[in-house]
Amino acid sequence: LNIAKKVKRYADIEKVLIDKSFNEIAGTDKIISLNLLARDMSDSNISNFVVERLRHYDIAKQVVFEILEDESIESLERVAIFIDRVKRMGCKIAIDDFGTGYSNFEYLVKLQADYIKIDGSIIKNITKNETHRAVVEAIVTFAKKVGMQTIAEFVSTMEIYKACQEEQIDYFQGYLFSEPVALNQLLL
Repeated sequence: LNIAKKVKRYADIEKVLIDKSFNEIAGTDKIISLNLLARDMSDSNISNFVVERLRHYDIAKQVVFEILEDESIESLERVAIFIDRVKRMGCKIAIDDFGTGYSNFEYLVKLQADYIKIDGSIIKNITKNETHRAVVEAIVTFAKKVGMQTIAEFVSTMEIYKACQEEQIDYFQGYLFSEPVALNQLLL
């Protein structure tokens, strides 16, 4: 995608990926999480396309947009408008890799996320390091107070899973449950 950005084809590729993803779940009861950069949400070309495709396939209630944090959000207001728009349609919002990058609690409040995905670098050390466990506890406490749900990334062992359960994390993802599988296996 970095090359696509340089040759100004990023939006075209992004649109194809979004359309194919939405098409795959249309007519099913499957839920999909789709990673988006803040620049995608603030780019009217891409954001309007997303909204149009959600309407076309009538799948908004099946889509969770995960906001990636690999860059600072330059236009938080435009991102917030996109989020409000898709949430009114029935989509959910997750902050991906929370605890790294530019994430902070004010960011969560402004973006009105439904889910906080706690970064795997924190989760994988929850049983080895009390500081990591304290960070998880703080995130979960905050999330519960403001009505957000939590997702633990990188749950790879039963020991990590049990520690996450003790911290009252809502959902879990990682190799303990499944390795990545081909799309056609998921849609069976």
